[in-house]
Amino acid sequence: MPQFIGRDREVRRCYGFDEIALDPASSTLVVIGPTLGFTADEGRIVGDFVRAGGVLFLADDFGTG
Repeated sequence: MPQFIGRDREVRRCYGFDEIALDPASSTLVVIGPTLGFTADEGRIVGDFVRAGGVLFLADDFGTG
């Protein structure tokens, strides 16, 4: 369920990478203030997304991202 829908954008909040179903050709993954480091599986999911052309925006000021 989208949290916000703009003209041609959709923003969804999720609490785990297992909830992500993004098209790398047209999506940006935004991670803001993660409180824990990524697990190996989460790192693989994010890495696969970026290698497939997705954009990752990571806002981390404590070194956990």
